[in-house]
Amino acid sequence: VGSIHVDCPELGEHYSWSKVRVSVNNLIMGRIWINIHGDFCVRNHSTREYAKMKILRASNAEGVGNVEGGVFDANNHQVYKIGGNHLTGITVELFPSAAARGHAPLASPLSPMFIPPPLPHDAHRQYHMSHFAIQLNELTVKIQKNSPPTDSRFRPDQRALEDGNVVLATAEKLRLEEVQRTVRKARKEEGVTYFPIWFTQTDKSTLIHPFHESDGLDTVWKFNGMYWNSRERKDWSKCHNLYD
Repeated sequence: VGSIHVDCPELGEHYSWSKVRVSVNNLIMGRIWINIHGDFCVRNHSTREYAKMKILRASNAEGVGNVEGGVFDANNHQVYKIGGNHLTGITVELFPSAAARGHAPLASPLSPMFIPPPLPHDAHRQYHMSHFAIQLNELTVKIQKNSPPTDSRFRPDQRALEDGNVVLATAEKLRLEEVQRTVRKARKEEGVTYFPIWFTQTDKSTLIHPFHESDGLDTVWKFNGMYWNSRERKDWSKCHNLYD
């Protein structure tokens, strides 16, 4: 799946992070539970510092979220040790050899560096999502006026699922998938190559900060800025009709 890169010109920093796996268990029988697991790396390409993390794969729902890893400096020396559980709290400890190199602890070894906020009081009705996750799909009047018709928050199956209408959500999902297959087949028959509107494929050597070799990719999709121009003009004529 590659990595996601964010360049912050005002800060002079360029970050990237890789993705982990998401597994859904007991789809056929039993209690459904989600297992997020795998290795990932968060890298500051400007300073060459990075964090290597691993979310351990759980054998049951009660064991999800355990994390282990470390933070490394530009010389690949470990500075901090990371542990805990991303559902309850993450701890950051100074690596023993880092103290000799002049590094200071960030917090007490027994004090979590990060504690996730509590879930909403009606989390059982919101798929046990956090406040942040719920708000990502919020569709206010302002958002509707300023978003392209291809925004995923307009997906009818997604809206139905959020409203608790599983039957309608399933039917809409199947309908949309069939529409996508039809469009893909038509493009193939007509020899039409699809290109994203808001991103342009480019060689990584043309970017300001070089990517780390662990990315393993020769080309990247770079945001071209056209989205903000279209949004300012309220001109979404280049967008495809995805949901009707």
